Amino acid sequence: MTCFTNLWLSHHHGFGINTNILETNLINIILLVALIVYAAKNALLNSIDQRREQILKALNTLDDNVVESQLTFIRSNKQLQQINLILSQLQKENTANKLSALKRKYHKLSVDVDNLCDLSVQLIERNSSEGIKSVERYLFYFAIGKVLTKFVKLTPKEKQQILETVIMNFGGGN
Repeated sequence: MTCFTNLWLSHHHGFGINTNILETNLINIILLVALIVYAAKNALLNSIDQRREQILKALNTLDDNVVESQLTFIRSNKQLQQINLILSQLQKENTANKLSALKRKYHKLSVDVDNLCDLSVQLIERNSSEGIKSVERYLFYFAIGKVLTKFVKLTPKEKQQILETVIMNFGGGN
């Protein structure tokens, strides 16, 4: 700083106005900050105390809310366990109902296939060998289309049970 003072004094041969913008702005900002801190110290301390009280009240409220939330969570868990028990009972009943419905659908499909087979036998006996081939293709596609149309509408479990039953009927099972 003494170098600066000496340099400044040597150029101007005495005291004068410092025209260096960077130096004067730095000094002005430091003085302004010091003045604001000194003048607003009490107001800032009061504001900080009020804010501290608000935060403490909010923390107390949050603690109460946490306790209440934990109690609600415990009650909700008990209700969830009851709901899971009821759901498992309903699933057992639903499985039995679906199995009987699946058996009815399988029986109806097997009757439809039998009827189509009987119809195809009658048509084959009436037509010549070339006509027989045409009818066989038609009946095959018709039967497959009918079966697939009904099969597509089934749920994955129903489809699996039908396939297992068909495999068992054709001797593929143990």
